[in-house]
Amino acid sequence: MRANYRLQRLFVPHDLGPGAAFEADRAQSHYLAHVLALFADADRVHRIQPEADRAYEYLVDLSLAASRADAEHAFLIHVHMGNYAMFMSGFGQDWLEYRFRYGRRAVSLDYYVQSGRAAYATAARDRRADHFSLRSAFTSLAATFERYRGGLARIAAAQAA
Repeated sequence: MRANYRLQRLFVPHDLGPGAAFEADRAQSHYLAHVLALFADADRVHRIQPEADRAYEYLVDLSLAASRADAEHAFLIHVHMGNYAMFMSGFGQDWLEYRFRYGRRAVSLDYYVQSGRAAYATAARDRRADHFSLRSAFTSLAATFERYRGGLARIAAAQAA
């Protein structure tokens, strides 16, 4: 329980000022803790499901796959896109910015943020989000993507220090 509270504190905006009462929503913190546990396996970062044959490295490829998939698989792809964009833009912020700045990647950090927001919003609108009791979490992650991405970036910076 205490470890989860520490994780939630990473998502508190730093501009709230002294004495401001704010606690990140538990559903989002629990969900992101689950994503971090899944993505501890580096291969899982690139796979929609653990047993999937295909690995994806680019959001555009995931988007194309979602546009061609049946509804159930499209939902899973949008969830993975949101998770992947959150993970990469949080933990990989410096890497993404470096690659964009020096012409090794055609997309910016903002592209990952916008893609992640859109993917979570699309997943939230799907009826399967209700089945898994994730509509609220996906809706909130879409609306506050930058806050949670920033929390992951602070974890990455602390690990690098």
